[in-house]
Amino acid sequence: MNSDAYQDVDACPQCGRQHTVKIYQVVIHKTLRWSESINCPKCGLQSEADGRGFPPPEIREHLLRTGGAWCVQVTEYPSKVALLRVLRENLKLSLNEVKRISDNLPGMVFLGTYGEATWLHELIGQVGAIGSVDRV
Repeated sequence: MNSDAYQDVDACPQCGRQHTVKIYQVVIHKTLRWSESINCPKCGLQSEADGRGFPPPEIREHLLRTGGAWCVQVTEYPSKVALLRVLRENLKLSLNEVKRISDNLPGMVFLGTYGEATWLHELIGQVGAIGSVDRV
């Protein structure tokens, strides 16, 4: 299990006071999952949200701001078609995006959070692709 866990400070959506936001991103059984927890000490607001796949943009921005950006590099692949299929299906890529990645192989195929990068690295490994997850 690979995980990404961070704390960040944000304004409470109810009262505006600064509070701690806990954000998690984890890979469990080949599934990318995320969660966010808010607990405001001033007004008592408590909020939990979670889901599968990529988190909402504001949560993803917190993860990128606190954990940095990570990339998946592919150095070897037995089948370009199988690799591109995994990328297209899991990242919901357009054909133009797939072509751009295809034209640049071997090379970087993804840029995102640590949790997302390790999830994708695991998936492409299932089709025999070899590469790395590197901090940008």
